[in-house]
Parts: sequence; structure tokens; C-alpha cells
Amino acid sequence: MNKKIIISIAILTFISLAIFVSATYEIVIPKGWNIIYGLTIFPDENLNDVFGNGKIEAVYAYIPSINDYAQVYPNPELDKLREMDDDELLNTAFWVYAESGFDWDLQDFKTNNGYLSFDERQLYSGWNFVGITEDMYTNEDELLSFTWNQIKGTCDIEKVYFYASQENPPLWAPVEFDMPLDDDFVGLGMIVKVKNNCKLKLISEDTEEPPLVPN
Repeated sequence: MNKKIIISIAILTFISLAIFVSATYEIVIPKGWNIIYGLTIFPDENLNDVFGNGKIEAVYAYIPSINDYAQVYPNPELDKLREMDDDELLNTAFWVYAESGFDWDLQDFKTNNGYLSFDERQLYSGWNFVGITEDMYTNEDELLSFTWNQIKGTCDIEKVYFYASQENPPLWAPVEFDMPLDDDFVGLGMIVKVKNNCKLKLISEDTEEPPLVPN
């Protein structure tokens, strides 16, 4: 069955906050708009059961192919959502509007629930909403961190921004490519502008360029 058909049917009824890292993590979600990662379909949970708790008012996805937002909750815009395959849509970061600030505990999230490792997610030329996950990090001096230069893979990255929703007023904060990011960002999302269709991948510092061919 076409993946776009699957998501168009499933999104009407079932969507949930999926969890993809260890249970020791917790997302602090301020009131207002936030970019978070981890929305996926679960057949045993109803849309209203998950978001109808008075805390989440709206959820939007960014669709790169049309350079536009599509509402996911409470009124799914199916024509727009069909522009993305289900695995790509479920592995993007989403705009989430919180009616009031609250903490979101993260639980274990397994790959068979739809989660792709960060180096399997497709990025497209232009802006992409990229979820920050634990597999992006390396352990240096017993501290978990990563930089965008370390995981750029085949991507020619132009810009990275983090939406600092905790600031008053909230603002777009530019992220330098060589800035170490700690694990406080796990479960959140950043927007990444790339020049080419590509995939992220951890680049080893020991990797060297191949030898030049003779003249």
C-alpha cells in the first residue's frame, strides 16, 4: 500500500508522543510554540486521548516539498500531509503549541515503532525540521555532546536555528556549526537549511581525503 495513503488514513485517528531515548530525559515545554521531536502513530491511542489534556492546543508539520506548514492536530490537513511519506513525516520535528508550560517525561522508543536513526532520515534542499536524538552524540571527556560539523554527513549546511521558546519574547537563536551542544537538546528540534538533498552522518575526525590521482 502506498505510504502516503497509510498516513492519510492513520493521521485522522491515531497519533501519539513517541519516545526515543532513555527514560532519564525530560523535556521542559514552556507555554507557547515549541519545536519537539517524537510524534508517531500508535494504534492503541486516540488523538484526543493524547492531546486532549488541555496542555497541547495545536501541532503543525513543515512540508519541505511545498515550503508550507500542515496542521496535524486538531484538524489534520490531509492534502498537505500526503506530500510526505509516512516514515519521513513521523521522523520530522513538529511545531507544538502548549496552552500551559509543563514537563514531558521521555520513555523508551524502539525502532519498530517507526523511529529512524538520525543518519537514515532524508533531508531536502532548503529548510528541514530536524529532531535531536541521543544517537547524534559522542562521549568526550565523559560529556555527551555533538556539533553540526561532526554530523553533517553528505549535507552542505547553510544555516541552523533553535527556537528559544523559553526566552521572553521567544526568538530564533542561530547555532554555529562548531558549537558543542549538550544533551539538554535531546527531544527538541532545530531547523536546518541545506543546499542539497542529503543525509546526516557522524564524521570521524580520523577520516582523511583519499590520495590524489597522478598528473
